[in-house]
Amino acid sequence: MSRGEIAALVARLEGHQGTELHGDGARDLERLLTLARLAEAADVAGTASSCGPLRALYGRYVSRLETAEARALLARGTGVAGLALGEGGDFAGRSYARVRDLFDHVDFTACRTFVMVGCGPLPVTLLHVARRARVPRLVGLEVEPESARDARALCRELGVDTVDVQECDGGEFDYSEADVIYIANLVRAKRAVLTRVARTARAGARVVVREPSSVGELFAERGVDVGDSWWRVLARGPEDPQFLSYHLFLELPAPLSR
Repeated sequence: MSRGEIAALVARLEGHQGTELHGDGARDLERLLTLARLAEAADVAGTASSCGPLRALYGRYVSRLETAEARALLARGTGVAGLALGEGGDFAGRSYARVRDLFDHVDFTACRTFVMVGCGPLPVTLLHVARRARVPRLVGLEVEPESARDARALCRELGVDTVDVQECDGGEFDYSEADVIYIANLVRAKRAVLTRVARTARAGARVVVREPSSVGELFAERGVDVGDSWWRVLARGPEDPQFLSYHLFLELPAPLSR
């Protein structure tokens, strides 16, 4: 494994921009993911700065995986408790478990509204919060119509009636009623979404951002910059070597001026 090999795979994959991955393209992406999980930050230095097409391609790849898992869950009739026990399939189970540290850093006892940006067709974060916390209202925002439909169908089939999945751009949503806001790792224009949160959320709102690790920036954009003084950083969760990302726990001391 070398920096050159990673760069060559990125270059090949960027040739698939605007297309779905099949055959050699899918194998190239899976190979790149394997290499990235073994890589050091220096191995991808300078590569992530120009990989917008790769991030878009990876987003579609993950969406396809999530859609397949969501539809398999519907077919099997696995309940939310089954997801927690790993009965929903390997990808769904790992995705569900990935957010366990939320409950170490976020106090949900006073949370009335939880909003997730980028819930996707397999809204396991919403389902995990619904199972573990007594939050009356959980809102999932999803820009892709088909993904939003699949997420609604899965929540309905699992009997989770506190989740409201909306087809909506997180960069346009009004967060004024949200107590806790969660931004998924693969949300596009993540900084714009966070700016919208900072301008419309109430003082004291808690924000959880799923951020890419240094190597993970090949596949997802970073949302928070060290110069973003309007956020108070409360904690940083552990990096997940499988998903190449971690949670950043924030508080908004005061809304950002418009």
